[in-house]
Amino acid sequence: MSDTVIQVSHLSKRFRLGAAAQGPRTASGWLKSMLLHPVRQFRQLRGKVDEAHDFWALKDLSFDVAKGEVLGVIGRNGAGKSTLLKILSRITPPTEGEVKFRGRLASLLEVGTGFHEELTGRENVFMNGMILGMTRAEVRSKFDAIVDFAGVEKFIDTPTKRYSSGMKVRLGFAVAAHLDADILLIDEVLSVGDADFQRRSIKKMREIARSGRTIFLVSHNLSTLMDLSTRALVMEHGQNRFEGSPAEAVEFYLKSSFRESDDDLTHWIRPSWVSSPPPIQFISVRMAVLDRDLTADDPIELTFGIQAHQDVADVDIRVFISDSEGRRLVTCCSADTRTFLKQSAGDRTRVKFRIERSYLSAGAYAISFSAVVGTTQPLDYIENGLRFQVMPSTKDLFGVFHAQRQSLGLRLESTLKVLQEEASVKSAVPNE
Repeated sequence: MSDTVIQVSHLSKRFRLGAAAQGPRTASGWLKSMLLHPVRQFRQLRGKVDEAHDFWALKDLSFDVAKGEVLGVIGRNGAGKSTLLKILSRITPPTEGEVKFRGRLASLLEVGTGFHEELTGRENVFMNGMILGMTRAEVRSKFDAIVDFAGVEKFIDTPTKRYSSGMKVRLGFAVAAHLDADILLIDEVLSVGDADFQRRSIKKMREIARSGRTIFLVSHNLSTLMDLSTRALVMEHGQNRFEGSPAEAVEFYLKSSFRESDDDLTHWIRPSWVSSPPPIQFISVRMAVLDRDLTADDPIELTFGIQAHQDVADVDIRVFISDSEGRRLVTCCSADTRTFLKQSAGDRTRVKFRIERSYLSAGAYAISFSAVVGTTQPLDYIENGLRFQVMPSTKDLFGVFHAQRQSLGLRLESTLKVLQEEASVKSAVPNE
């Protein structure tokens, strides 16, 4: 099409894995390897070379991006997104296929690349801007806007070695965001800085998109991707698995990555520090099935099957929710509401654990849980015993806070209810 600015045709990228993938060497390189890895070199001399394997990070990938379009790309780790960005940025060449561009290209992949610790913020702005393709005159004309956007006016003439990590990434993003490029390649840079800076960054991207420029956005933050993108594609194993509207792509991604765990936990592999059998043991877990997809406003209701192998009292049931990257976002403890579980040896019971509101944005999550008495090590612990998904919602306004919780965590109140009479619950009374 005449308005196509990025054309990717049958793109493939192969990597050679294994010792044999190293290829021919110079005499000096062979001697160095003989000194550092004599066993490996001796095996090669005898013809016992480790077999090389082909790994296709991308395989026959094709798509077009039109002028003024914001294309969002999502996929699990290892789907090929980073390799695709490196090829589009001309960092690495493809094995097969080709990529065509129409217009000036700029990449926002590693914000702050080129910063020198001994140089001041002012000096780094000019140097970084020219590394990214701006002329000195362009940097000078945008300098005040860059510094104001980054919020580092007081420190602009201070060496960046004295900057916090947040100040560095804000300044790096501010430089990159003010590039006058026709096409922007963006990789997870909208999650840098605090919540206020993230909101301003997303607002800046909206302004760029409205100006008619083209944005190629890769992000794990599904709320941001849905907010900014006009179209989205889902990558899996280096291929384009789905292409359509952002809402349809997110739904496809979440459903394809959703894996429900086995209800039976009796043979689940525990950490080495959990005794076998544990004094109190999770034997099953199940999430309440809703008649529609779970959203940020819905409660999370879990039913645990629990068996006691010893007499236990004052048991605190704890639930932890982590995102697809393994970062713990939410912690809930029955002890927070002064509610504990008490069981006698041989008891089997079911308890219902309810979180009224999770505040989770759209995405895939895993639930871990433990049974704890006091401050001792958990009596039983199940990691990622259940996986679930949260679908996008018109009421989902927590994308920015979701990114902030990735490092801060959130503690929410929950309720614990015993569903059978074989066990009893003791509510602790605060000391007078």
